[in-house]
Amino acid sequence: MILNYSSSFELLDDFVASYNTSQDSHGTRVRQAMVSTMKEVLRIYGAFLRKACTLSEINTANLPTLRTNNVQLARRTHASGRTIKRHINRLMDSGIITRKIGH
Repeated sequence: MILNYSSSFELLDDFVASYNTSQDSHGTRVRQAMVSTMKEVLRIYGAFLRKACTLSEINTANLPTLRTNNVQLARRTHASGRTIKRHINRLMDSGIITRKIGH
C-alpha cells in the first residue's frame, strides 16, 4: 500500500482539531464538509500514486503532483464546483493544502 488511508485520515482529523481550536471565529474554522473534500483528494492521490508506481519508481524525492480539477472533485463529493473552490481555499488558508496550480 503506497498511501495508508486510515493513518492519513487520522492525522488530518488531528490537524483540523488542533487548527480549529486555535481559531477565534467560526467562519475561519475547517468544517466537516471541507475535511470530506480533503479525504477525497487523498483517495484520488492514492490512486494516482498507485498508477504512477507501475510506470516508474517513486520515492520522496520525485513524488508526482496531483492532477485533478474542481469538476472531478464536485462529482465525487456530490457538491457544486463553487463549493469545491470554497473548500480548497479554506484548506489552503489552514495549511492543509500547500499549493495549487491553476491552468
